[in-house]
Amino acid sequence: MTTIAILWFYIGMQFVMQSTKGDKTITDKLFIGLETKALKKGDARPRPLQPGQFRVYGMRFCPYTERILIYLAKKRIKAEVVHINLKEKPEWLEEIHPDKKVPALEHNGKVVVESATIPQYLDELHPATSILPKDPYERAVQRILFEQAHTFMGPLIALLRSEPEQRDEQHEILEKDLLHVESLLKDRFFGGDHASFADYLIFPIYERLVVFTDHPKAVEYNITNLVGTERFPHLTQWYKRMSLLPEVIVARPKQVELLRFLDGFIVGQPNYDIGAKEDKR
Repeated sequence: MTTIAILWFYIGMQFVMQSTKGDKTITDKLFIGLETKALKKGDARPRPLQPGQFRVYGMRFCPYTERILIYLAKKRIKAEVVHINLKEKPEWLEEIHPDKKVPALEHNGKVVVESATIPQYLDELHPATSILPKDPYERAVQRILFEQAHTFMGPLIALLRSEPEQRDEQHEILEKDLLHVESLLKDRFFGGDHASFADYLIFPIYERLVVFTDHPKAVEYNITNLVGTERFPHLTQWYKRMSLLPEVIVARPKQVELLRFLDGFIVGQPNYDIGAKEDKR
């Protein structure tokens, strides 16, 4: 990591230590299996859950899985995490998700899929800790902001996997999308004075862009001019604020490991088990 990235990581850890002294609920103990190896073809399906328990089927470096983990952490909901090898998917994954995708949330014998739908399900299931505002109009605003601001993931992937002759075109598309997102951010957060639905769902995608600026090929892909205070002052400050939130720090992957994952991802050889531990459940 760069010196700045290390500094922000250190500040974030200090923030978490201080902010959780009186609140021990946002900790890594919320999640069981968060850093375990991905299950693949031939591996057995996990045991049935007890009533009331939650299980997330995801992938350690997937931004869509991270959305769900951040949301669960903010709502102080304990969950088991089962990671999936997306290159060698286990046969039983089709029983969880008909398209064999992640994330998916299992709860009380039912499965909810799609990373924008699961958070809304959790808010409706636990309305006392709803992250979406209670006011119908404000709820609609959050959903609209999300729909308008999250679309740069596709252009980002397209740029990272593009051939040299395509990069200028893909870079222009991504740049246009990011400038639009910058214009949407009017306050400290998309949720106003505090993080809300749109913030938690947009952050994991923007995080991949920021982390990739530390990659040796960042200059080659011209990524470095897509972040920073000069052109994106609102997004830059927003990212720093989001990075300090306890629910984000608990749920996000280690940045060094994410960078290593992206290194393989851009050439079509993702390693889903970077830094993973043996499952002792």
